[in-house]
Amino acid sequence: MLLGALLDLGFPEEKFIEKIKEMKLNVDIEIKRVKRGSISALLVEVDERGNEIRRGRKEIFDLIDSSPFSDSVKEKGKKVFENLLSAEAKVHGYKLENAHLHEAGADDALVDILGTLYLIEELGIEEVISSPVNLGGGFVKSSHGELPVPAPAVGELLKNVPVYSHGSSELTTPTGSALLVSLTREFTPFPNFLYEKIGYGAGSREIEEFPNVLRVFLGKRSKDLEESILEIEFEVDDMDPQILGSFMDKALGSGALDIFYVPIYMKKNRPGVLVKIICRREDIQTLTGTIFSYTSTIGFRVKETKRLKMEREEKELDFKGEKIRVKISSWGDFKKFKPEYEDILSISEKTGRSVYEIMNDVIVFFKEKHGLKKD
Repeated sequence: MLLGALLDLGFPEEKFIEKIKEMKLNVDIEIKRVKRGSISALLVEVDERGNEIRRGRKEIFDLIDSSPFSDSVKEKGKKVFENLLSAEAKVHGYKLENAHLHEAGADDALVDILGTLYLIEELGIEEVISSPVNLGGGFVKSSHGELPVPAPAVGELLKNVPVYSHGSSELTTPTGSALLVSLTREFTPFPNFLYEKIGYGAGSREIEEFPNVLRVFLGKRSKDLEESILEIEFEVDDMDPQILGSFMDKALGSGALDIFYVPIYMKKNRPGVLVKIICRREDIQTLTGTIFSYTSTIGFRVKETKRLKMEREEKELDFKGEKIRVKISSWGDFKKFKPEYEDILSISEKTGRSVYEIMNDVIVFFKEKHGLKKD
């Protein structure tokens, strides 16, 4: 299902199959589009030619070392199988060096694991975030006989991972569990990020309760989009406004991301000012010293919050022989841009044209240069 979902993001199927063939395993691979419930998804069938294979750690690692993948994929593949072997050893009560795998060590499992890692690398995926894991329910047949869901190896692998049970059949296998715990940085219902593509991987059978598909969302989750910040606020009613005005520059120089004043009325009907400052946690100590040194307050309130912001970049625009800095902000496909006011003002002073006229000309010029809409 992971292979199908990742391929459904747009990776060339022929390129994937050719890469798998280089492993020289005894398997046939078929990729086809199917319906699961009402949802269209890619089904990847990896069929073994021959009898069941039972492999230990050395045999598996030798196969990985001789595979055609990058060193990074090989190392991650070993990590996944190490987790599988450790779980099997714990469940069956023998040492790791004596552990062996039946279904999970077979050729199709090697394709599932190494193929998934290969696709993640080729798609440029830097981190994996997963929802809580649905274990399913009922019983499952294995080489060790009929076992309750979750199978013992799955139960061992998913320790300390948020799980739930919905359904009457096995929905999470040992191979899938090992991939999840080896790759996932965070388990959360849904993260704050911008996704651009969705891939659907089909399970091998229909399930009555819901479509048997696995979804992969591909997008960006950068520190520029969300960050934790602190909000500082305090009131003053006994400061010279000139001194309070100069404090703003002091605060910005001490790490404040933003600062603003709100006129208020305080006790005894005194007109005062509410001071609000936004800063990063690492700047709170420096700002504390600045606040107590340059204002009359003897204390302030602090609360932690988060801010979402557009991704930002700055470009230099060559406009009629003048250099103008342009700030570009983006959120997915939506973009904003703004010329630097000081640069516009400088041109205005040189040419005698109004700031308003030059600003409009620069905006039109920038849109034409980058093929953006003029409205």
